[in-house]
Amino acid sequence: MSNKKARRGTPRNTNASTPPPAAPAPATRRNRPNQNVIIGVVVVALLIGVYVWRNASSGLPAEAQKIADMGQGLHLDTVDDALPVAFNSNPPTSGWHVGNALAPWGIQMQPVDDKISVHNIEHGGIIIHYRASLDTASVQTLDKLARDLQRRNPCVILLPRPDELIDTPVVVTSWNYLMPLAEVDTAKITSFFEGRLHHRILAPTHHTPHCHMAVGGVCFDVVMHAIYSPVLTPRHSRLRGRKSASTVRAVL
Repeated sequence: MSNKKARRGTPRNTNASTPPPAAPAPATRRNRPNQNVIIGVVVVALLIGVYVWRNASSGLPAEAQKIADMGQGLHLDTVDDALPVAFNSNPPTSGWHVGNALAPWGIQMQPVDDKISVHNIEHGGIIIHYRASLDTASVQTLDKLARDLQRRNPCVILLPRPDELIDTPVVVTSWNYLMPLAEVDTAKITSFFEGRLHHRILAPTHHTPHCHMAVGGVCFDVVMHAIYSPVLTPRHSRLRGRKSASTVRAVL
């Protein structure tokens, strides 16, 4: 009897259990994925893809001509400087130009020197040239069209061209492309716009459109703050506080 009580009275170690596994050590900074590098690679791939896609230029009107690239970044100091190599088209679509000058975007009432306007198309714009003696009604049609296109993408110029420097009533140019027209054809001009410029990415700065940072005539006119902010260098830090939703606009 006493032995049974002793056995019953013997405390059992009911709390004994296998100790829980130790918590994994927190990942060090070195072990974490480098988010900035990943985002940078994605952005570069995106820009290259857009560049290749835009230069394919499918769907252009039959009148559009591919012109050989004379090179970009070929800069003159002033419009008075002689061209080292003559332009290979009229109006030109690439080649030497004044590096510190751009024609204003939009509707121009006076001709612009080719050595300046080439810089605009290098920056991704399109130019609608019309014969200076073109009838008023046709010019008004082009004016309305250019303003409508600018609402979709500001990198558009409409300007007169001296009669002796233009072979057809209207010629539309972009980087490496030229489309002569025997008459004002808003559908074809719009198609050229959509094929060569409409899908390019823009980022208005201080609510004013600028067309900069082109690659071979592709108007990236960036910086897409929501994407680029993590990879900006310190000298771009002034961009960090901007509201990307309101300042970055993709024209699609």
